[in-house]
Amino acid sequence: MGGWERERSRSPAPPPSSAGPVALFTDEYRSPVRIEDLAAALVELVEHNYRGVLHVAGPERLSRYELGLRIVAYHGREPSPGILRGTVAGSGLIRPRDCTLDIALARRILRTPLCPLPVHV
Repeated sequence: MGGWERERSRSPAPPPSSAGPVALFTDEYRSPVRIEDLAAALVELVEHNYRGVLHVAGPERLSRYELGLRIVAYHGREPSPGILRGTVAGSGLIRPRDCTLDIALARRILRTPLCPLPVHV
């Protein structure tokens, strides 16, 4: 989730290198959603007659690495050398690699658009 439309802070965030290098996985995927879209969808669902499981997520399949680069760009920064490409396979961790969600049903029943995250590059 991301609050992409709110006013961004102009104060610089601490560089990732201050906490050491961070590896973001290129083989682990998510469906990040804009917080504005999620909130609007939830408000809409309060009065909707739909009952059951509904995946409300973003329409894009992004790796954690791609998402990290978008967040950095959103804050007007260049990617740091401390942001490394990594893989789940190479990390030795046991994690689900693909947690993307099928939002076809949500798009059919909701008026709220589920938009991709902006690319600020």
